[in-house]
Amino acid sequence: MISSLASWAVPAGASGSTDAWQVIASGLDNPRGIDPAPFGTLLVAEAGRGGTTDCQDGINPETGATQTSCLGNTGAVDLLVGTHKFKLATLPSVAAQDGTSASGPTHATLANTGLMVSMMGAEPLPFAGDMSKFGKLLRLGFRGPVVAADPGAFEAASNPDGNQIDSDPYGLAPSRDGVVMTDAGGNSVIQIDRRGNISLLAALPSQDAIAPPFLGLPEGATIPSESVPTSITRGPDGAWYVGELTGFPFQEGLARVWRIVPGHAPTVFGTGFTNIIDLQFDRHGNLFVLEMAKHGLLQAGDPSGDPSGALTKIDRHGVRTEIASAGLILPGGVAIDAWDHIYVTNKSIFPGAGEVIRIR
Repeated sequence: MISSLASWAVPAGASGSTDAWQVIASGLDNPRGIDPAPFGTLLVAEAGRGGTTDCQDGINPETGATQTSCLGNTGAVDLLVGTHKFKLATLPSVAAQDGTSASGPTHATLANTGLMVSMMGAEPLPFAGDMSKFGKLLRLGFRGPVVAADPGAFEAASNPDGNQIDSDPYGLAPSRDGVVMTDAGGNSVIQIDRRGNISLLAALPSQDAIAPPFLGLPEGATIPSESVPTSITRGPDGAWYVGELTGFPFQEGLARVWRIVPGHAPTVFGTGFTNIIDLQFDRHGNLFVLEMAKHGLLQAGDPSGDPSGALTKIDRHGVRTEIASAGLILPGGVAIDAWDHIYVTNKSIFPGAGEVIRIR
């Protein structure tokens, strides 16, 4: 979904604290979701950097290019206490040989069913190591991670959006009886109860996008662009709010925020965003929307393009204010604690260069 953009280096001069924020953790491997935890701590999911010895040649499913991928135990769930990082779990990761194109842990949250982790799917290559945890919901316990639910099996059995069978667990949020999850591959939002039973909350529809010139189609031609829901949070009204990345061609301004009430059809809450990767409410009812690439992922993947993301606040009256953009390099997640401190995982597709920043 987002891994194929990682074939170029971190832009020069794109690290370090600024007047707008402070770096509180660095050196992370493809950091994705971030979630508040008790006593002012934070949970951070690192997708990892793959391995070095268990490698196979295959096709990058996003680009169609040949790629050598390697499996390793370099994914992680971290607990941040101030500026100190403690590794709670080591998890599998698949990535290209240079540590890019990583698939692994994407989000960790503390629910009434335990510490839960969503694991991205990984390409079906014949690795020697254990691939059984990819594409699953995991529960972390004293005896290590165990599979709590299988969203891929649910997608294969029901295919809610009617498109190609594809499952990619991504966003995660606690619910009253377990967790809710966005399946970025299945274009669906699912409820997973404490027993691992899965039910559908919503299937999100595709929309038309303008075909990029390199496809060679007539000017103005459109192609379908899937929803690709990446993030979910509960609003102050009790409804679920979902942000979508959108699929290829990742058109600027096409991403939507959805409002989902169980038992009702989803409705569009906000439009005009680009490649949403996360969203969170603060305690005053303001919604903060994090865009991974404010001008679109296609141009962000070009070394001469602009990789800037953006964090935008939507207040209770619908007024939008951009909080940060310059220096947000393909960010991966946003969290807001009980004191309204804002945290963002930055450089989310770079091995060894990822950060957690606190926005002032």
